[in-house]
Amino acid sequence: FALFGPDERLVLCNARFCVDMPDLRPLLQPGLSFAAYVDAVSRSPDLALPEGDSPEAWRQHRLERHRERHVLFNVRLARDRWMQVGEHRTHDGGTVILQTDVTDIVRAERAERGKLLDDQARLVRATLDHISQGVAIFGPDARMLGWNDRAAELLALPLAEFRPGLPFDDLLARLRGRVVLTGATGAGGLRDWALAPPPRPALRFGLIRTGPGTVLDAFARQMPGGGFVLSLTDVTAER
Repeated sequence: FALFGPDERLVLCNARFCVDMPDLRPLLQPGLSFAAYVDAVSRSPDLALPEGDSPEAWRQHRLERHRERHVLFNVRLARDRWMQVGEHRTHDGGTVILQTDVTDIVRAERAERGKLLDDQARLVRATLDHISQGVAIFGPDARMLGWNDRAAELLALPLAEFRPGLPFDDLLARLRGRVVLTGATGAGGLRDWALAPPPRPALRFGLIRTGPGTVLDAFARQMPGGGFVLSLTDVTAER
């Protein structure tokens, strides 16, 4: 902990204050101004600045937070360590700063979140592999992120032609001569829809595979984040 007086100057601190920033220790003497303390922290090699932030930007943001009566935030340090900083006003206008090492807590939460994401990914994968629809998922750059085997089967494409990062344009090129688009859109309209900036309205169209005459009902819908999902259903028997 550290205590700054109403004049914004350091009154006292204990030995653990800024213990993870050894370059600051010689500066932590009574009379050090709060602004000088923040400036030293912003330039410390032990501070891991957020991506895109400069020491000056970090310093400015930290001083803005200092205007609030009660502040609580996490600071990332070098070597993947984390410190929670709490700042509170005293009754006479001074400032108390409490620093807590929360590295173990952050790492445990990160591991748990990673496990949860892995479990969700396995669930999604199992779901996609066991539905009768073909599904292909594209990111905001119209490149393929995921698919199931049924999508390749319905489009009569070798599974090896599906790969992460496949541009939607390339998929359309591989379908040329294999399918005929029906409905309100053609291949050009579908491409324009896929490459258009969000928001995009949902799009329904048909596909007829040349040769066996398989009829597919296709539905394209935008997802959160700007990507989209393409679903295919075999409706040959119904037609």
